[in-house]
Amino acid sequence: MTLHEAPRLPPLPSAFTASWPRCPAPDGCAGRVVEPYPACVAHLRPREFRRFVAELGPGSDLDLRGVVVTPALLETLLTAVTGAERRPRLGRLRCEEARLPEAVTWRGARFERDCSFDGAYLAAGTSFLDVVFGGHVSFQRARFGGNTSFHGALFRRYATFDEAVFGGDALFEETRWDADASFARVVFLGAAAFDRARFGRDVITTGTRFEDVASFRRVRVGRNARCDRARFRRGLWLGPMVAGGLISLADAQARGGVSVQAAARRVAFDGATVRGGADLRLRHAELTLENARFEGRASVRTAAQPFAGLSEPPDWPAPVRVLTLRGAAADRLELADLDLSRCRLLGGDRPEGLVLTGPCTFATLPAQWGAALTEGGLAALYGRIAHATGDDALARELRHHAGETRGTRPGRLRRWLLHMFWLTCGHAPRTGRTLLWITIVAIVVCALTAVRHQHPAASRTDPPPERRTAPPASYPSHP
Repeated sequence: MTLHEAPRLPPLPSAFTASWPRCPAPDGCAGRVVEPYPACVAHLRPREFRRFVAELGPGSDLDLRGVVVTPALLETLLTAVTGAERRPRLGRLRCEEARLPEAVTWRGARFERDCSFDGAYLAAGTSFLDVVFGGHVSFQRARFGGNTSFHGALFRRYATFDEAVFGGDALFEETRWDADASFARVVFLGAAAFDRARFGRDVITTGTRFEDVASFRRVRVGRNARCDRARFRRGLWLGPMVAGGLISLADAQARGGVSVQAAARRVAFDGATVRGGADLRLRHAELTLENARFEGRASVRTAAQPFAGLSEPPDWPAPVRVLTLRGAAADRLELADLDLSRCRLLGGDRPEGLVLTGPCTFATLPAQWGAALTEGGLAALYGRIAHATGDDALARELRHHAGETRGTRPGRLRRWLLHMFWLTCGHAPRTGRTLLWITIVAIVVCALTAVRHQHPAASRTDPPPERRTAPPASYPSHP
C-alpha cells in the first residue's frame, strides 16, 4: 500500500478458533465459559448471573474473552468491583477477542494486575480517562471503532498496541509511561495526539501509519523514540521533545511537512522522505541525514534556548553536530549554527541546494586532511558553499578549506612539508598569516642589526701578532 492510499478499518473476523472452552449458546457465541457455570457471562441464567456478580468485589479478576458485552452488562460488572473510593478496581482482566459496546467509559479505573485486550473490538467513544494500569497491558491487534481517549492514563509496566487500528481520533495527551510503550505497525485513521506525554523508557512507532495529523508536543522520553519506517500522511509535529538517547525517523515518509524541535544525544533522519517543508531545530544532538530526501525547502539549525518546561541533562555537549549529509537532496537545504567539523558532505544529488544561512564550524586542523582528502571533490564543494553563503568571513574560511583539501593524499615527507607550509603561509585566503611571519622575520633581523651597531669593537678583528710588521725604519740622509 502506498503512502497516498487510506486504509479501511479491517472487518471483524466472522469466526476464529478459540483457545478456551467456548460457550454452548445456540447463537454461536465465542465467549469463554465461566467456571463453575456452564456458559459465558453474557449467557448465564438470571439466578446464575446474580450469584456470579455477588462473588465479585474490588480487585476481582474478570474473564470476558470472546464475549459480546452489552452496555448494561459492563455497567453491572464495573459497579460490582467499585470500592469505597468510587473507582472500579480490577485484578487480572482478560478481554481477548471481546466486543465492547459504544460510549464505554473506564474513567478512573484501576487495573491492579495484567490486562489484555488483544484482538478486541472497542466501539466508538471508548474512554480510559485517568485510568491506572498497574500491570502489563496489551492491545495487540485491537480495533477501536471511533474516537478513543487515554488522556491522563498511567502505565506502570510494559504496554503494547502493536498492529492495533484506531478508526477515529486517538488521544494520549498527558499520559505517563513508566516502562516501554510500543505502537509498532499501528494504523491511526484519525488524529493522533501524544502532547505532554512522559515516557520513562522507549517509545516505538516503527512502521506505524498516521493518516491524519500526528502531534508529539512537549514530550519527554527517557531513552529512545523510534519512528523508523513510519508514514505521516498529513504532516508531523514532533516537539518540543527531549530524549535521553536516540530520536530516529530513519526511512520515514511524510506528506504535508515536518516540524521537529528536539534535544537528544542523537537524531537520525537517514533515508527519510519529506514531501513539503521541513524545519529541524535541535539541541545537543549528533545528526545524520544520509540519503534523506526533501521535496521542498528544508532547514536545520541549532535551537539557541532550552525548551520551556522540559529539563535537559547538564552533561550534554552544547553544539549540534552534523555527522553526514551523504546522499541528502533538497530543493534548498539551509544549515545554520551547526558543527560541521566531522560532517561528510559529499554524495548529494543536488549539492547546489546546500545553503549556509548562519555561522557553522568547520574542521581546521591539518590532521583532518587525511579524512577530507578521501572525499574526492570536497574542494569544489567547499568552493560552491563559499560562493553561496552571504557571510564574507565564512566565505573566506571555506575558500581556505578548499585550498587545504585540494590535491591527493600526501605522503609522509610531503605531509610534513605541507604542515610547515600551512604554519607559515596557510593558503591563498590566509595572507594575514604570511604577513605575520614576514613581520616576525623583519623584527628579528632588525634586532640583530641593532645589536651589531651597539658593539662595533666586537666586530673588528686585529691581525695576529706574528703577522705584525715593524714601522718603516728612518734611513740616514746622504750628504
